[in-house]
Amino acid sequence: MRKIFIAAFILCAITAQAQTNKVIKPDYQTAIGAKIYPLALSIKSMTGKQSAIEVLGYFKDGFRATALFEHYGNLNIEGNFKWYIGAGAHLGFLENVKTVQFGIDGVLGLDYKLLHAPLNISLDWQPSLGIGDDNKFIGDWGGIGIRYCF
Repeated sequence: MRKIFIAAFILCAITAQAQTNKVIKPDYQTAIGAKIYPLALSIKSMTGKQSAIEVLGYFKDGFRATALFEHYGNLNIEGNFKWYIGAGAHLGFLENVKTVQFGIDGVLGLDYKLLHAPLNISLDWQPSLGIGDDNKFIGDWGGIGIRYCF
């Protein structure tokens, strides 16, 4: 009986150790959520191990849609904490301006995927430059993004 107990204990210990060493995939394919400042709906889809496309719908003084192509690099061994840089364009319709707003955007940020939950958190800076009638630089956009990962 004692040998059976010791064998069962060793088997449980080996199984528990194997479970703690299990590789948890930190990547996600698609994440949907919100980005705060200004308030935006965010959809991010990974197009490869080091790239993604993010589409943002802003609701500040009208509507502005932004599409960004982002390049990623790892900041830790697990691969769930990353930096990213990217560029894209925006198209907007502001309430106080009767014309369509168009411009180019950049993005620089940090991306963190929780290992044991389907959540992604990001912090970034998103400067933009308007082209045409609204050719001004906006350097105070960006913020915290919280998304649910699929």
